[in-house]
Amino acid sequence: KLLMDDPDTDGIVMIGEIGGTMEADAARYIKEVREQAAAAGEEVMLVDVGDIFQGTPIGSKTQGTAVIEYFNAVGYEFVVPGNHDFDMGRDNAERLARMSDFPWIACNLVEEATGEIVDWCIPYKIFEFQGVEIGVVGIITPGTASMSFPQNIQGLKFLDMAESLARYRDIVLEEGADLVFLAIHEGLPYDPEQGWKNLTGNTETETATEQQGTYGSNHSYGGMNLMELVHRVPGVDFAVGGHTHRGYHHPWIDPVNHTMVFESYGNGSSLGHAVLLIDRETKTLLGYEGAHDRGTLITLFQDEIWPDEEIAEVIRPYHEQTEAALNQVVGTTAIALGRGGAGSNLVGNLVTDAMRTYFDADFSFQNLGGLRADLSAG
Repeated sequence: KLLMDDPDTDGIVMIGEIGGTMEADAARYIKEVREQAAAAGEEVMLVDVGDIFQGTPIGSKTQGTAVIEYFNAVGYEFVVPGNHDFDMGRDNAERLARMSDFPWIACNLVEEATGEIVDWCIPYKIFEFQGVEIGVVGIITPGTASMSFPQNIQGLKFLDMAESLARYRDIVLEEGADLVFLAIHEGLPYDPEQGWKNLTGNTETETATEQQGTYGSNHSYGGMNLMELVHRVPGVDFAVGGHTHRGYHHPWIDPVNHTMVFESYGNGSSLGHAVLLIDRETKTLLGYEGAHDRGTLITLFQDEIWPDEEIAEVIRPYHEQTEAALNQVVGTTAIALGRGGAGSNLVGNLVTDAMRTYFDADFSFQNLGGLRADLSAG
């Protein structure tokens, strides 16, 4: 949204990734922001940077259909695909993209046979807000190739992030963009100070860590994280990241290239809401303002943000369908089942015993990261 209260300074209000779920209270907050923006002569850009449906019962049960219906009803500007958007196969990801009322943007997602961008995504899009042209370049993490089952991404290739970003940065600038916006399914380090030290070689472990890539600090498979990417590729004014779901109350700003990078938590727990301040005459990014005095993250407490009834009605049939399936009693447990740490644990034993029984297998195993919740007694 372009802020009109100061004649020399404009801004765009961004609302970021909802993170894989749909919430009528998020819709209420978005609607209120839009109403306030309209009254102030501002513009709103509502975006999501991937992993839009997996990990929630309603998302999985409907194979993402309910989430797209929600996104269409709320009115998103665009989506960037994430690695989990291929969990039910590339055909399903394409189906979701084609039923969307908004574009899916990814400049490094190509057909392996031709090297061309998949025809259900576009590599970039230029948005015009009151005379300011914003060129959006979308990127999906190349780690998708390692994190997805081969059959789910068969025929797809995920190109290098740095090379793709540099190429399309130049393209959007040549086509008249005043600002470059990187929307990316890749995240910042969990510890920004340590991440910067690693990046600048201020620790003894930098070489091994950055060459190999780590899941914990970089959330990358042999690649780079978002901090490394915007530091390596200059000319990006601001970015919105995801994937790691590491919420930043204030953007990380590259000390050299001055790229502002925002990231919110995942799983529908928060929205990112930032006001970008842009000089109207020079069309340069001056800074940002948070949505409140604590920064740019909005926690979706339902007792503070009442659900929007109109949007609730859109997703109600999907909720009812999912709840009917989930409310079936399949068993009871006399004690609480916890995950504990690495090694044998109660939830792991339950899961692996179920796998052995279901498949009549001789043995089974389960990685700890795939166990996402404890089970209470009952």
